[in-house]
Amino acid sequence: MKKIFTLLATFLYVASVLAASETVYFVNADNWTGTINAYAWTTSSNANWPGVAATKEAEQLAGCDVYSYTAEAGTYANVIFNNGSKQTADL
Repeated sequence: MKKIFTLLATFLYVASVLAASETVYFVNADNWTGTINAYAWTTSSNANWPGVAATKEAEQLAGCDVYSYTAEAGTYANVIFNNGSKQTADL
């Protein structure tokens, strides 16, 4: 019974952590080179421009690389993906 409770508690903790975050994805359809960054903000930002390096996902979409940025839910209202010179619109 203790193992089941521990397993259930672990599952609930993981579920609550996952639910407490938001992920935004960017499909690099124009094949930007260099580091793809995510700059996120509301009243404060996640870093100085150009932001933090986005995570390159293992899967591609229509042959294009996909990048993601995950933050605590409700932390930022806007995000821009960029490579230091090119950028998306405010997302």
